[in-house]
Amino acid sequence: MKKNALITGATSGLGLALIKHLLGHHDIHLILPVRDLHRGQQLKNSFTHTQQQQITLLQMDLSSLESVRAAADSLDSPIDIVMLNAGVQSAEKTIYTKDRLEQTFAVNHLAQFVLLRKIGHLITPDAIIGWVGSGTHHPELAKTFGYRGAHYIAPELLAKGEFEGEINTGQASRDAYSTSKGLNIITARYFSRLASSRTFFSFDPGLMPGTGLAREGSAGVRWAWKYVLPIAARFMKGTSTPTRSAGMLARILLKNKKITTGDYVEYTGSVLQPYLPQNEESYSQLLSGYSDRFIDGQWAA
Repeated sequence: MKKNALITGATSGLGLALIKHLLGHHDIHLILPVRDLHRGQQLKNSFTHTQQQQITLLQMDLSSLESVRAAADSLDSPIDIVMLNAGVQSAEKTIYTKDRLEQTFAVNHLAQFVLLRKIGHLITPDAIIGWVGSGTHHPELAKTFGYRGAHYIAPELLAKGEFEGEINTGQASRDAYSTSKGLNIITARYFSRLASSRTFFSFDPGLMPGTGLAREGSAGVRWAWKYVLPIAARFMKGTSTPTRSAGMLARILLKNKKITTGDYVEYTGSVLQPYLPQNEESYSQLLSGYSDRFIDGQWAA
């Protein structure tokens, strides 16, 4: 029996490596939301004819909640696997979406939350749903790379890109990224506490130099990310490659790797203890309540 898997951010990095793993399973049909249908079709055409039959493209721009809602409304098939993988990180300046939301918060967290809630009626009872987290959300693990960890502050402030202290744009961008990943982790845990037979989890793919995450950085940053860090990463703890991390992620999504709902799982398969707000349950309810307001399009930032 075929299973439908919806994967965001599948055109590069971890997402691309993941769909290559999943295409090896003929019982999996992939639903791939893409911002650029032409680029998506080029990706689809790069696979064999048989693999192309396993792919359906869906036009969706995560920086536009209207686009997300429209894409979700166009779906009508049962969904057995959801992997909310797409992610961006601003660098030189704070960027706002057409919804007047800080881009990193909007794309990495809010839009994908809205997508999941909009397709909730299509998700099968025994489905598995995952979010991508990051070690940068943990203050102790993040400081080596200039991150301060997740800031569990009011969602309204996150939507504006307003963080604590007198900080420059670069630091605000790093704060926004690490926070968005922390929000994904606690959202997975929030859904896992609801009465459901589904499995919810978050996944730390490790540091993966060479992927498109630094695409909005300066020329120097992009060059170092693409050419220098992949070499240095061989000697650094907590680093991986898209292929390695996607292999573990595919095992989890196909239920070949046993996990417990709510787990935060590393690319090695180990279950990690995330950095959480002291009042996790009340904060996650606050965050969910804020995000729910965007589902029907009647409320804006």
